[in-house]
Amino acid sequence: MTPEQRERYARWQNHRVSQLSFSINLFLGFSVSWLAYVINLLLTSAKGNAVLEYVLVINCPLAKRYD
Repeated sequence: MTPEQRERYARWQNHRVSQLSFSINLFLGFSVSWLAYVINLLLTSAKGNAVLEYVLVINCPLAKRYD
């Protein structure tokens, strides 16, 4: 590899790592926020609200049923 090719490779490798880090952080943020939302639903009473009960059943199969 010529020095010019090495420089280009290093620059694009840095760009690729930056984009991968951003994607990982974005999906981690979505996951944590969704987990906080579900925990909030579990802590508040969802009894009588069919939509919330459905969300809880889908996301928390081991959660206590609100029958």
